Amino acid sequence: IGSLDGNFYAINAQNGKEKWRFATKNNAPILSSAVVFKGRVFFVGNDQMLYALDAASGKLGWKALSTVGGGKDYDSGPSPTVVAGVVFCNGKEGLKGYDPENGKVVWDGRGKRAGLGVYALSYHPAGFLINGGGSAYPGAINLRIAKGQGRVGGVGGDTFSLSAACDEKYAYVAGGSGLHKVLLTESQPKKGIAGTTKFTYKDKNWNNMHPHFSAIGADKKNVYIGEIDGCLHAVNIETGKLSWKFQTGDTVRSGPSIAGDIVYVGSEDGNLYAIDVTTGKEQWKFKTDGKITYSSPWIGDGVVYIGSADGYVYALE
Repeated sequence: IGSLDGNFYAINAQNGKEKWRFATKNNAPILSSAVVFKGRVFFVGNDQMLYALDAASGKLGWKALSTVGGGKDYDSGPSPTVVAGVVFCNGKEGLKGYDPENGKVVWDGRGKRAGLGVYALSYHPAGFLINGGGSAYPGAINLRIAKGQGRVGGVGGDTFSLSAACDEKYAYVAGGSGLHKVLLTESQPKKGIAGTTKFTYKDKNWNNMHPHFSAIGADKKNVYIGEIDGCLHAVNIETGKLSWKFQTGDTVRSGPSIAGDIVYVGSEDGNLYAIDVTTGKEQWKFKTDGKITYSSPWIGDGVVYIGSADGYVYALE
């Protein structure tokens, strides 16, 4: 897990003891999520470097420049993802794919309408990479056609969802114009990718000009998204109608995680909430000593893990 102190930590999941730590250059803060692949862990620091560490020892395998420019526009950090054995990462210049063994660029979409913003990428089974946000529109790149081609059509508005969600058929993205369920279709490489909006959800508190959303979660019933209004919104995945919304004490930027009949989400009020996916009723909450902002719950072996601005990682049964 990365920290604003500029260190990336490996922590024993059973007892919470530190196994190793790795410091970025000049202790650049880490807001990126990490991905593990073939014994290596990949993340991006606020120094705009993509790091590849040995997952067992924490030793640096390689690092590569993921963006050029940086600055405040990149404070959230682009999180990498692995598709077909390639590590993909967004950046100011566009999308790049790196060889996980040596960091060489093997897929380069720079300058070809591939600027998908700086947020996390989601993989769609049809072969698309979907971004959750950026300075323009939700975007999509078809990895099977010309490098860097295309954006999702039919979706507009500034986009501040930290990541999209995908199922076997649809992508779910959010912007100033609402939360959208989009069917992606292939088109000619020169025209990029077409997108047909199946529904758009937007309530009276939706902030058109300055929307700030969490990552998006989805299950068979609902699409879940946190908002600046302090609510977790659950939207029926078939109809686009509001199933319920749950009010917290502050903005919800933490991405929701679903396990069974419970959705877990953090709030800037410092609480981690467990909410029934059907009724929207609180099952329990746990108070930390700091805000829960960009940290999203991770669930494994009956334990929920969450990071807080108080500097601690919590493991809750």
